Amino acid sequence: MVLFDSLRKVEGKVKNLKDLAVKKYKHAKKLEKMKIELLMRFELDELKKICELQGIPTYYYALNPLDPLSENRIELENKYELIVEMLKISLDDIIDYAERYGVEYRDVLEELEEFERLFQEKWNRNTIVLTQNRSLIRGKYRV
Repeated sequence: MVLFDSLRKVEGKVKNLKDLAVKKYKHAKKLEKMKIELLMRFELDELKKICELQGIPTYYYALNPLDPLSENRIELENKYELIVEMLKISLDDIIDYAERYGVEYRDVLEELEEFERLFQEKWNRNTIVLTQNRSLIRGKYRV
């Protein structure tokens, strides 16, 4: 019986860890979606300036198939390509740039805070209280 009790405890802990991993994944995906939504509101020139300030390259090198020793420098001219490169920037920094360039961001921030509030309520109701990684309020969106 002791073995079965131990196995049940381990099963419960594994289930809690699995739930935690799923919830963190959902939160990270929501955060990424919010970043993309905010970055789509910027103009292309503003995105390029932000990339320059953050040290993110706005170009890539492609090999010439006819001359493998030479490379062609290709500028990213598509807004979405730039945004994919910019997902490394924290949400705090994106919000700072939105304030600097006059881009509206409050509605996205409110939607994210509502998601996090519901996320925390559901988490607290179903499993143990999350004690780590509670940086979920404006000013603490460092990823």
